[in-house]
Amino acid sequence: MSNNYEPLIKQIYGICKLHEEIARISGENFNIFEILNLSTDELKHSKFIATLLDPKGAHGQGEIFLKCFLNLIDKDVPSDDDLKKIEVDKEFSIESGRIDILLHSDKFEIINENKIYANDQPKQLSRYNDYLSKYKTTKKNQTDLS
Repeated sequence: MSNNYEPLIKQIYGICKLHEEIARISGENFNIFEILNLSTDELKHSKFIATLLDPKGAHGQGEIFLKCFLNLIDKDVPSDDDLKKIEVDKEFSIESGRIDILLHSDKFEIINENKIYANDQPKQLSRYNDYLSKYKTTKKNQTDLS
């Protein structure tokens, strides 16, 4: 009876070995946060991600990481001049809490919420939406006064 399963088991073994080789070549198992024993430190993750997304970040790569992120989330990528104007705030305080990462400019706002072993807080997305609604109204009023 074991002979009936032997070809299937060999196929599965081959697929597993191929996946392991792809992971080795691509580096997909490399995790800097695990190496630094920070894999569950949400604040450090936010700081690292925000620095990468910031066109003025210490990485010195300009807008490249921000462009990749915007493409990844299917957001139309603004011009390079507009990308340079984007502000990146970490642990941004709002009336009802804080936003892990806030990307904002005259053109748009994006909230990035990191979750490591945590659930959404009560009405978290509603609170973020309320904040963005107020933010847009404030921005519009400032523009109208100019």
